[in-house]
Amino acid sequence: MTRIALFFLVFIAAVVVSAQNRKFPEIRVRSVNALESKTLTDDFFGKYYFGKYIDSTTKWDAISRLDDKNHLGFFSNNEIKLEFPSEKKTSFVIAATHQSILGVEFTKDLFQLVFTGNNSLVGQHVYTNPCTLNQYNFSGIMAGVSYKITDNFSAYAYAGPVLTYNSTQLDFSGSSFFTSQAADSLALYLNGSYKRSGGPAYIKGIGFSIEAGAEGDFGGYKWRISASNLGRTWMNHRSISSQRDTLMYFTGIEVSDLSGFSAVINQELDKFEEGFSLKGDTGNSVVSLPLLLTAECRKASGKLRTDLLVLYYNLPGFFPYIQLTPSWPLTTALRVSFPIKYGGYGSINAGPGIEFVVADRITAGLEIPSLLSVLNITDNLSYNITGKLIFKITDHASLL
Repeated sequence: MTRIALFFLVFIAAVVVSAQNRKFPEIRVRSVNALESKTLTDDFFGKYYFGKYIDSTTKWDAISRLDDKNHLGFFSNNEIKLEFPSEKKTSFVIAATHQSILGVEFTKDLFQLVFTGNNSLVGQHVYTNPCTLNQYNFSGIMAGVSYKITDNFSAYAYAGPVLTYNSTQLDFSGSSFFTSQAADSLALYLNGSYKRSGGPAYIKGIGFSIEAGAEGDFGGYKWRISASNLGRTWMNHRSISSQRDTLMYFTGIEVSDLSGFSAVINQELDKFEEGFSLKGDTGNSVVSLPLLLTAECRKASGKLRTDLLVLYYNLPGFFPYIQLTPSWPLTTALRVSFPIKYGGYGSINAGPGIEFVVADRITAGLEIPSLLSVLNITDNLSYNITGKLIFKITDHASLL
């Protein structure tokens, strides 16, 4: 779907450029990606994810660093916008987006039970508050208008269809485990809800999404704010809401598919459904998209330029992702930066960045605020990368 959307927009851009006799639209491509946890160590996650042997020291070191409530999350936000400049107050916008979000909440005791087994918790109750998983994977194509209210201020809104590939909402925060004195079994009290898109089809649901926002330029500050993912999708689902007291043989989680973080989660959910016989009711379900709030700001002071990006998903455990990027030009075609980020599912990190001119009117950039993790200055899981590509108007010519 993402490839189709990108091809569609590039095709339109080519047609418009050809038809308008070198009067160019503006195309903006941006991708923000992060895999983080404030408390889970990078060493443990790397060995677990890549199927390496995890010794006892690594496990207990990871457990000692956990809090009572912990979060692990991944998000990938990708968008492309094609703007048609106009001498009139109203101009047209076409946009495509692909988003993948995964957030997990878990307790320290539950983590210990999964990765060290029953013996370390003999005769103890393990409470699972919180124990949640929220997963979304969807693409959308939208069209709308931007209205110029003043020369320095405009508002915009657009809407379009959304295709959903995965959607999971799991919450067993009311559950608990009790390990028998013999450490050979667990008494499980299961209390929670489980909803997941079902069926063999690649596209699990169809819906709509709306984005609205404003942008302006005041006192040398160029800014843009928006609210997006204002929509829903209709899909089949499997759900369960039950309480049970049972004995089970607990072997923990096993990873065998390393094609991607989300793919691993999907595989474990399949095992979860099979092991607990979570059939539930199957029917048409309405799922709201995760609300996304975005803010951007740019300020230039001489050669120094500072960019600010804020992303916020309305999901448990997600703190506003804030990235501050000061940059300095080395030449007219090359600029270096040092992005600093905080929030999301992780804490602070920083690293190098670069922005360069690809061709006339085309600028590309890459920012990797992950240096503290790469150099082992921080041992928490934190990997981030942001990329952008801008086909920018230089003559502000009208297309309409």
